[in-house]
Amino acid sequence: MGCNGFRSDTNYIEQPWGKNKDIRQIIVRAINPKNVKIEVSILATDNNRPAEEIVRLMFKRWIQENDFKYLIKHFGINEITSYSSTPYFKLTELIDDKDMTSGSYKAKELCYKDVQKELSKLLFLEHTKKKDSVERQEKIKELTVRLEEIKEEISREKEKVSRLETLIAEQYFRLDTNGKALFDAIKIIARNMFYKMLQPFKESYNNYRDDHVIFRNMIRSTGILIENEDGITIILMPTVTYEAKVRKTVESFLDLVNQSAPVLPDGSNRKITFKLGEKSNNLFAISNDQKQPIT
Repeated sequence: MGCNGFRSDTNYIEQPWGKNKDIRQIIVRAINPKNVKIEVSILATDNNRPAEEIVRLMFKRWIQENDFKYLIKHFGINEITSYSSTPYFKLTELIDDKDMTSGSYKAKELCYKDVQKELSKLLFLEHTKKKDSVERQEKIKELTVRLEEIKEEISREKEKVSRLETLIAEQYFRLDTNGKALFDAIKIIARNMFYKMLQPFKESYNNYRDDHVIFRNMIRSTGILIENEDGITIILMPTVTYEAKVRKTVESFLDLVNQSAPVLPDGSNRKITFKLGEKSNNLFAISNDQKQPIT
């Protein structure tokens, strides 16, 4: 059994890649327990690693990339958590300086290449066209002179400069990301909690196409809290209307949560009970003066 439930240990062929013979192309046909088949092509530059290992590693990598995408979309793992910053002149003792190509030097090099490219096109036309063009010849002379001027400017330009001194001179700031590590850790913990809760729901719902969408909608539902002597009953109000089969699955999941006997975190040992309500666009309140539990 391969990664993500696919059997992929024997169903593959290997050949040199058509565009580059030094690269291995492994064409894999994978089949999951439900006999869903996929055929994918994997390119590898490692000529020593066994193909079976490459296939397994690549399948695992796809799972990781999907997880990164989910973290970005639903948990904001790539978001900036603070806009606090520090000017670079205060970081001189903390940063190892290094040389870099100066901006003006790179700009002149780019200008030289642009002029050289334009000149090359005109020279090509001059040698391929039968009819001479005075205008083209004048342009060639003009660009040739300009090319020599830029070359002279580049020779006088200082190529390497201190990166730190440049950042200080241009009044750059460095974003303070110390708090992001903490917030990212909290987001990853939230992701792990979500996946742990999702797993039993996935098994009962048995539809990988939208199981996470249904589950996320459920746990983000608004709700009504009704307090009684034994604890609190939470009636979840979903923002969608579940079809009968989906509703039954959600109710079964909530029953499973209730069986684990969750309690309030106030030390009173009072129970928390979840129930599923109906989608409603109406604003209402429930009066429960006798504090009787809902049946």
